[in-house]
Amino acid sequence: MNGKVTVGATSGTSCTITFGTAYTNAPSCWGNNETTANLTRTTTTTTTIVIAGTFVGGDVLSYGCHGY
Repeated sequence: MNGKVTVGATSGTSCTITFGTAYTNAPSCWGNNETTANLTRTTTTTTTIVIAGTFVGGDVLSYGCHGY
């Protein structure tokens, strides 16, 4: 699964995305801030990915996950 989100008007340090369907095991994921070309830190559960970093409004975050 791959996706993109755009940070809203409020700056922050994390973005949580909930998967539409839960994985059996937590997937392996990566994240990237396309606006600043910086990799981000990600943590996952079977139902969410949390992308961590320092984000400002308008930043575009991309992510990808592989799991089953």
